[in-house]
Amino acid sequence: MSDRNKKKFFSLLLVISISISSLLPLANVYGAEANDDVWIPNCTGKDENIIGFSRDNTIIYNGKASLLLENKENSVNSYFKTFDVKKNTIYRIKAMVKYADYKRGTLEGWYNYYTESGVDLSSIEDAESMVKNTCDSSSGAYIAATTADITKTSKCNNKNEWKELEMTINSGDSETLMVWLCNGSSYGGCSGKAYFSNFKIEEKTDMAPTTEWNVLYLIYQNVNFTLPIYEGQKDYKYKGRLTSWDIDNINKAIEKTPETFKELSGGLITIGAQDTYVIEKTLTSISEVVVNNYGDSRSSYAVDAYKDVNETLDEYLAKGKKQYNQIFVIMPIFKIDEYWLGLGGNFYKNIGFAQVSYEYSFDIRYWDFPEEVFVHETLHCLETLANSRDAEVLPLHYWKENGYEIEAGKSMTQPREFYGDYMKNTLKTGANGIPKETYTVYNGAFTTLSTEIKSVMDVKPIALSEAEKEERFTAVPTLSKILLDGKSIEFDSYNINGYNYFKLRDISSALYGTGCTFGVDWLAPFNAISMLKGYGMNAELSPKGTEEKSAVRTSSLLFFNCSQVDFEAYNIDGYNYFKLRDIAETVGFAVDWDEITNTVIINTL
Repeated sequence: MSDRNKKKFFSLLLVISISISSLLPLANVYGAEANDDVWIPNCTGKDENIIGFSRDNTIIYNGKASLLLENKENSVNSYFKTFDVKKNTIYRIKAMVKYADYKRGTLEGWYNYYTESGVDLSSIEDAESMVKNTCDSSSGAYIAATTADITKTSKCNNKNEWKELEMTINSGDSETLMVWLCNGSSYGGCSGKAYFSNFKIEEKTDMAPTTEWNVLYLIYQNVNFTLPIYEGQKDYKYKGRLTSWDIDNINKAIEKTPETFKELSGGLITIGAQDTYVIEKTLTSISEVVVNNYGDSRSSYAVDAYKDVNETLDEYLAKGKKQYNQIFVIMPIFKIDEYWLGLGGNFYKNIGFAQVSYEYSFDIRYWDFPEEVFVHETLHCLETLANSRDAEVLPLHYWKENGYEIEAGKSMTQPREFYGDYMKNTLKTGANGIPKETYTVYNGAFTTLSTEIKSVMDVKPIALSEAEKEERFTAVPTLSKILLDGKSIEFDSYNINGYNYFKLRDISSALYGTGCTFGVDWLAPFNAISMLKGYGMNAELSPKGTEEKSAVRTSSLLFFNCSQVDFEAYNIDGYNYFKLRDIAETVGFAVDWDEITNTVIINTL
């Protein structure tokens, strides 16, 4: 992974690593029959006076209950669950989410975010308002998913109304997917209550690849909104309208697009369905944004797909009854910002999303390349997608620096030759264009893998009778020699009734760096222990006990990769000790006994 993309990856990972730093597996994890198991609260290192986990039977979208994540103060919080998945398969994750009592967290992290992104906040007229808007649009309830190689997150919801959050992720080489239901934000947290209901994870069963893309065009005929500030005027009223002549020009440009894509890409990408709808309903919402042209940033206005046009997008995505790969929203807003005709590189529910500000460049009487904006903004989405896969693609606007010129007398913003070489990845300077695999999409249907929203709170505690609670057992320090992959190690272990019992954390630390690594966390509010395969800590082992002690049966619940397991365990001086063979069978290492040398042999190789 390149340094640039590592930075992108870890900025996405930040919100999760803040809240689950002691849980997140950075290697592949494996779990059996995990898809109907429970959601595990992330309690590690959390103050119960600040965060809360519960099951709510009153505030639900439908069904029996919702999972509630409460940040009583500014914090980041989460549930997690593991799912067995197939390699190189796309999974779609959905949940209905509602928020109550939202209060934004500190803004310091968000100021740092813009600074690290190269944005000069001093040049923006109302930077504080913009930062607050960014914080509010990126804080609250959201979904995240992790594989061995990637972390992805959904959009956020912090409104007191039910909203569907959705994301997709490709499993790659992983056979386990971890999904997180989160309350917080990437750069500062927040406070409030996040309700998650109607969770669903779906598997794309038809992974037949295709390079034929389906495109959805939505043309807003009328816009009417109030801009907070425009050319020095506050509460500026803006209206725009497309005439039938304008719409006809747009349609003519759209009609030229399939042949242009095929020609420029050399057939690497083709256009299948092109569905165009004229929206008669007036667009009344627009958002303040930062337009970032590879480091040249300024404040502007544009539609936020998830806030300004989401209802319309969902309506027409469903109406098309096909899998779209690119969306265009076209509006008469050119006068708002004459510096951008199109804004691409974004995604709505994992579909490429671009917006186009209509102006006369669509007029085929005067422009040689009226469909250019559709090519250009689609390439911005492909550029973003390729870079997310470590391709390090040349920025689309750097055509002059790479030896290209617009042919004399031609009306276009970038050379047609450059677009072709960029799409075929044959740039004159040898710089990276779009890799051909970026054009591959999978338009098959999804099938439901799981809808379970059961959590630790739903699991019945271990019921011990009064006699069982009071019964005492003699725990004798283990006298046997212990070899781990041939190396002698001293453990704080005890022999009870002829079997050796160990602390989970000690076994976890000893196995760190082997193929049997696992992590351990104590969920105090639920008297439960969570084990996760694939993550561990290289901590010091507990000093070996030397005295005989009294042991009682443990009443703690135990989960391995979110699946409840039944280990024989005892509590000694407040610590839980587990039978070594139970741990070995679950985690996947071998245990043997050499009676002649009185040796316990642990083998992970």
